[in-house]
Amino acid sequence: TRSHRGGVVGGYVHNQINASESKESEVLLGRQAAVVALSGSSNSDVEWPDVAKRIAMHIVAARPQYCRRSDVPEEVVAKEEAVLREEVVAAGKPANVADKIISGRMGKFYEAHVLLE
Repeated sequence: TRSHRGGVVGGYVHNQINASESKESEVLLGRQAAVVALSGSSNSDVEWPDVAKRIAMHIVAARPQYCRRSDVPEEVVAKEEAVLREEVVAAGKPANVADKIISGRMGKFYEAHVLLE
């Protein structure tokens, strides 16, 4: 974790495979990694380097495919909605109920696949 232009940059490497013995080289390799940059007003009560590392750990654990909802390609959304609609119709739900079910399940889809949800 480092301070950078009034903020903090921190990261996490999961399943680290080459812990460097030399402090000269800070290059780490692993199966998964995330880097987080935080900026804004500082609060002396908050350990920002730890916050950055914890956010990076969460990103690695969650394995999001997209950063924002708007980053999800329309074809992916359409395919997911079609699959959900098929399931709801097969369950015999009325149209007005089906739309609410699909909307709720799409919310769960976004939570599972989008970082900022």
